[in-house]
Amino acid sequence: MRGVSHLPVGPSRAMSEVTKSVWSTGSVCPELFTRVYDQARELRYRAQSEVWQDVFALSIDGRIVPKHAPLSSLVAVPFFAIFGDRGF
Repeated sequence: MRGVSHLPVGPSRAMSEVTKSVWSTGSVCPELFTRVYDQARELRYRAQSEVWQDVFALSIDGRIVPKHAPLSSLVAVPFFAIFGDRGF
């Protein structure tokens, strides 16, 4: 993921992507979530099996939404805006 080498793989990285997306596009659904969704869907059809991921959830109406601490991602926006990746 774009330049956030100091964050471990997992929920904290997904939260940072939500923060960046809110800052740059105003959306809580970063491009990463859409890519993971498309890759998982493709793998599911190829493997004829369920595919689990720990990045996002689907809302009741099928929208991709943050799974991990969306409030924390929103609170982090000003820190990212001021300090960039170091704001995390």
